[in-house]
Amino acid sequence: MGSDVIMTDSGSAPPDADADRLLTTGKAAEVIAASIPGFTRRQVIEMIDADEIVYHRPAPHKWARIPLSAAVAKRDELVRARVALQDQVRRQIEQAEQRAREAPDGLAPPWGTEPPTSP
Repeated sequence: MGSDVIMTDSGSAPPDADADRLLTTGKAAEVIAASIPGFTRRQVIEMIDADEIVYHRPAPHKWARIPLSAAVAKRDELVRARVALQDQVRRQIEQAEQRAREAPDGLAPPWGTEPPTSP
């Protein structure tokens, strides 16, 4: 097999791909960007520096390589985290809307609420 990884439309590796093939940081970013648009090589490097992704470095001053399976696992983890955050924000918005419906007086403008004055 060549050094390039061919991804399916869903962003996962085809069934015959070697899950332990080592990818460059750029190729790993492409795998993750299949589901997280805008994901960059720099973000992969930051994950390596923080030990947030599995990687292989053959020698101390060599470029790090990321197993395809680790890139796919990290992508899936990031997608799950994004969905959980979206659900949390959606729940917070729904709760705020519910509180607003239950207490409309607290949302009334302060003008026009004074008793009329007599001339």
